[in-house]
Amino acid sequence: MFTMSSFDPALIFLVNIYADEFGVRQDTKVYSNGAMQVSIFISVNYNGDTDNELLEQIKGYVQDNVVIYTLDDGKVELDLDEWKKSTEENSFYHDINHAGNNSSGPDGSDIRVPLYFTVPVASEGEHRWIAKLDEEETSTSTPVTITVVKFSATIDDLEIVDKDATYCNQLRVVKYKDKVFPDVQKLVKLLEYKGIKFLSSAESAWVSMVHSNKGHKIGAFIEYKLTEDIRIAKPGHEYWSHEMIKQDIPVGTGDKNILHCDCCDDSLDFTSAQVEKVWNEGIAMFMAYHMSLYIHDGSGHNTNFDCNEFLAEDNFGNRINLHFNWDS
Repeated sequence: MFTMSSFDPALIFLVNIYADEFGVRQDTKVYSNGAMQVSIFISVNYNGDTDNELLEQIKGYVQDNVVIYTLDDGKVELDLDEWKKSTEENSFYHDINHAGNNSSGPDGSDIRVPLYFTVPVASEGEHRWIAKLDEEETSTSTPVTITVVKFSATIDDLEIVDKDATYCNQLRVVKYKDKVFPDVQKLVKLLEYKGIKFLSSAESAWVSMVHSNKGHKIGAFIEYKLTEDIRIAKPGHEYWSHEMIKQDIPVGTGDKNILHCDCCDDSLDFTSAQVEKVWNEGIAMFMAYHMSLYIHDGSGHNTNFDCNEFLAEDNFGNRINLHFNWDS
């Protein structure tokens, strides 16, 4: 009967340190935003038989015992209070120039062990790292080179683009302009919504602008990643305070609000594919407009407000303030 050998750390041999899970690339570029992680891969060989369980033991041993040294000013052990270490990756991309690349699989027979380090704020520059495992150390002539840059963007780097439309509703996307950043870099979501969310069976939007008197229009953000039942509110329904969520509205809007609109429900005709396409480009929003459109508080007062100063996040962990000209 065949029996797999038990795990023996003495059979692990350090090979090198890479910035790629499968290839031999040793350079990576990241943002110094305190959220993005740089990923590195410790390459080892195991001089014995392996199975999936043993591979996990090997990876766990390497992750627990490897020590990273920086060559920025001599050879100094990496400060893990500054560069937070993790064996788990977060939701952000890990490399500006190689994010989203697909690999067909390993190029060699070595075992690649991932480690992730949160890039500190104000750490711009070039950093060179090597790895040490027990008594073995990777060569100072083949370090991983980490280029850290500061993220910078202005409102001029953003645009609002019209997408699909119905008779009364226009899908829109808030996105980075083309060619400003790498194609894979996208705005992802607002970190906090402002305005009114009407609560009922279909509503999936936050109303952040209402012009009942001038323009007869509403600007709304679709809640993060929702793609179905896109609607502001049920026209004609009296929404009392327990049927609404209100956040950071610059004016009073009363305890009751009613949407009047002859055709706003046609936003329900947006397909999931249409809305998903918008999310793939940036932050999804839409505008409702019609001469019959207005919101009032049930006391004869029409509702008019503009919310502004939104904080948005992209898929590299960068954050940018958004200010909208709702009159345009």
